[in-house]
Amino acid sequence: MIAAWILLIALLGLGFEASPAVASTHPVAQHTCPRLKAVAIYKGERYTCVRSGKKLEWTTGVTAAKTPTTTTTPAQAAGEAVAAGCAAAYEFPVLTEVPGAGSGYAKPSVKASCSNGELSVASNGMISYPFTPTTPNPLLTQSWVWKVPTAPKVASTTTSLVNVMGAIGFTVSGLPIYGPEEGAQPSNEAYGDPVANKILDSCGGHTGPAGEYHYHEIIATSACHLSSSIIGYAFDGFPIYPNPSNVYKSGYEETGTPTTNSWDAYTYVGGASDVLDRCNGTTVDGRYRYYVTSTFPYVLGCYTGTPEVQPGGGAMAARSIEVFSNSNALTDEAVNAYARDCG
Repeated sequence: MIAAWILLIALLGLGFEASPAVASTHPVAQHTCPRLKAVAIYKGERYTCVRSGKKLEWTTGVTAAKTPTTTTTPAQAAGEAVAAGCAAAYEFPVLTEVPGAGSGYAKPSVKASCSNGELSVASNGMISYPFTPTTPNPLLTQSWVWKVPTAPKVASTTTSLVNVMGAIGFTVSGLPIYGPEEGAQPSNEAYGDPVANKILDSCGGHTGPAGEYHYHEIIATSACHLSSSIIGYAFDGFPIYPNPSNVYKSGYEETGTPTTNSWDAYTYVGGASDVLDRCNGTTVDGRYRYYVTSTFPYVLGCYTGTPEVQPGGGAMAARSIEVFSNSNALTDEAVNAYARDCG
């Protein structure tokens, strides 16, 4: 018995480390800690596990340095979100899973960014749904670049779109929007209404002579991937909204034959509170916007703001037909096809 007690005292004298299992549940100075260089914060104090002789012990607690915090204002957060990509803020859809135009065609690619009060959009001009030809023109990739102001303002006077051929805006799916008229050929449909002349596909678009797909009418269905709350933006920066159930009405009435000279075939007459202005827009909650309509002018009747001159590829859609019709290298068929569809 005496020998056993002597052995026990000898073992205790060796100073074996206590098992971590019996260590304190929180750090206490000079009490056993679990592993060398372990760090713990308790009640605002920092403890470090060090070796003391043959034991591991917590150091005396010291005040832990506080992690600096920053306050981000809502305006800063919004600005950072916009600068980070702009796609979400301006409601550009994700097109990675769309079927595209079909086998052999590139998938649509649209990128948006914002800086210095300007929304910039780059697109390859490809549609997100199967291509159905309604003109002799092919569907080809493009290099569109559009820029519009992020804080558009109503101008003192509107800007006319009569006889303006080419892009007047773009959709959030990266496709140009044209006005409600076509080109000079064929002569029996010169400058006519493409909707009335039934030369558009089921989404309201078709291809031009450079293979550029564009809209004249907007049919905001899920099949066209235009069912988001924003259809697109006019070149003056104001948004273009869908118009479910045609809540808003166009103020134009058909007073002539739209087969030719579409602008001469319609007259703006205005109307009740649900009738849009001459530019096909209205003010909602203090902010101006355009609405698409099922009747002329379909998207825009004029610019309410000041349109920006588009850089490089963004202006390609507005090329004059004279440039092509004066070329002897083009066949009459090609010239007529371009003239028919330059609008």
